[in-house]
Amino acid sequence: MTKHIPKNFIEQINARSNIVTLIDARVPLKKSGSNYKACCPFHQEKTPSFNVSESGQFYHCFGCGASGDSIRFLMDFDNLTFQEAVESLAQLNGMSVPYEENTSVVSNKEKEFYELGLACLHDAALFYYQQFYSESGGLARDYLRKREIKKRSVDTFLLGYAPYGNQLLEVLKDKYSLDVLQAVGLVGHKDGRFYDWFRHRIIFPIFNAKGQVIAFGARAFGDEQPKYLNSPETKWFNKRYELYGLHQALRSKNKGKTLIVTEGYMDVIKLWQYGLTYSVAALGTAVGDTHVTQLKKRAEKVYFSFDGDQAGEKAAQKALEAILKQYDERYQWRFMFMPTGEDPDSLLEKQGIEAFHSIMDGALKPSDFLIRLLEKQFGETRSVETNARLAQQVQSWLGFITDEVYQHFLKDALKKHFALPDLVVSRVNAKTVGAILRLLNPLFLKNVLLKRKV
Repeated sequence: MTKHIPKNFIEQINARSNIVTLIDARVPLKKSGSNYKACCPFHQEKTPSFNVSESGQFYHCFGCGASGDSIRFLMDFDNLTFQEAVESLAQLNGMSVPYEENTSVVSNKEKEFYELGLACLHDAALFYYQQFYSESGGLARDYLRKREIKKRSVDTFLLGYAPYGNQLLEVLKDKYSLDVLQAVGLVGHKDGRFYDWFRHRIIFPIFNAKGQVIAFGARAFGDEQPKYLNSPETKWFNKRYELYGLHQALRSKNKGKTLIVTEGYMDVIKLWQYGLTYSVAALGTAVGDTHVTQLKKRAEKVYFSFDGDQAGEKAAQKALEAILKQYDERYQWRFMFMPTGEDPDSLLEKQGIEAFHSIMDGALKPSDFLIRLLEKQFGETRSVETNARLAQQVQSWLGFITDEVYQHFLKDALKKHFALPDLVVSRVNAKTVGAILRLLNPLFLKNVLLKRKV
């Protein structure tokens, strides 16, 4: 019996991959409007007719008709079988390929179960939405009204309310088995009983890029803990590869140009109300490598909007690290910080859209943010020991960068800004660090100069 690669893994590997980066490593691409162009690698031509769409994640040649996704390109360009192409793409993304026994029955059952899960999640979203407008949803409506969330936002984002008890389980158990309800993360099991995962909370359905409900986020009322609760990770939902509000953002007029990444659901919704309909948020985790990969597929310019607190700055550092690892001159990254104690939601309520636009206008490039970060950590006046620690930090940040040209210019900028010797911003061993400390010691320099005078 042969083995096959599960369909959901193929969808996942395609979602992780960036077709522009993949093809550009083999066929140099040039920007052309919202797409990229090159002379077709599959037939001889002088005028480029080979187009690559980053937003759509496909290529098409208007000359010979060749077209497909990342897997098809590897098959045709590298002369690989389908299985080999998937394995190659998985290796590039740091993944291992899961194989399963290949029978039509298993394959059909997998597909049916996956589709059934999507239907179950959709029905759950409708149930929560209906509950929001029911008598029991009064508290949820009052809460969002106080937060100045309008009805059109409720309807667009399909916001809802999870009532007390196990009402969702009671409504859906006749249509879906307990296996399905558990698998999609709607029902939990403890001490021999099943219960609703979400109870007495405001519900935020999480859509994938296709507009399908794949999970939920939920906010407690008042000081109840945990304040936010997400669906567990399932076959349908992996928080490291999804962005809240992405489906709505992709439908905006700004599609393919700019995205604003915030820290929370309410930030996305409030920005949407103010016309910034291209806002998204990470889902209960810091912005990392996988998010940056997704963002590069969707936009040419990305603003990271972080709260004005310690957690916001820590999250910004994580995002900076991910950006430096995948630095590409074709993309623009900007860092913007809310005033201390504010987030986009509260800032808009207190000061309006003009204040937010003002912060956007002053957003920092990655290099500027790194300099500000290091200045804050090490100060303007530094001792020899502090300079040594600063040098180590500079080395660490530069070590993330694979683009040699960008690394060179950033190293030069950091060296000049912090008045560091060339040796300090290069990779050095432990013995050399001791030599650096001696060179930076004013007394050592004074003795050297006196000896030279003698």
